[in-house]
Amino acid sequence: MIMTHEKEFLKAQKQTERLIALVQQAIQEGRRIDDVERELFQELLHLGHTLLTGFVQGHGDGNVGPTTTDKEGKVCQRLPDKHRRRYVSVFGELPIERFVYGTREGQKFAAIPLDQRLGLPASDFSYLLEDWCQRLCIKEAFDEAKQSLATLLGLKMGVRTRSEEHTSELQS
Repeated sequence: MIMTHEKEFLKAQKQTERLIALVQQAIQEGRRIDDVERELFQELLHLGHTLLTGFVQGHGDGNVGPTTTDKEGKVCQRLPDKHRRRYVSVFGELPIERFVYGTREGQKFAAIPLDQRLGLPASDFSYLLEDWCQRLCIKEAFDEAKQSLATLLGLKMGVRTRSEEHTSELQS
């Protein structure tokens, strides 16, 4: 049985083969380098997204058993359903479904093992994407910087910076 993350790695392997074929075809067609560069960049973003998806899936769903302990050492229960979290990387948006621990639905989550294992930021945006945005903000207004990154990376960056679920987790 192939694990979910292994499927992503096989998909990435096929994407890599397509990249090589793209370049070989571009040579035969005598295409301009800037056209090939643009197409390669977009395909590399797709490849990065596939590999990052495989990386996340390789870490499982955060199920560490029926109970775990929070930061203060208190025992908390695994909630019955997985919770989705929005994560926006330089490769695009990546929804992450994982188990969370707490007292009950609607309350602050006491522990989110997968988020901790992956080192996810409190906001929806990756540390790298936030870093790039901040670097652009030095020279441009925030909205212009956001638009520049959206254009370069093909991202749809909304105003909201935290998923509703994650925000409720952080409020208490």
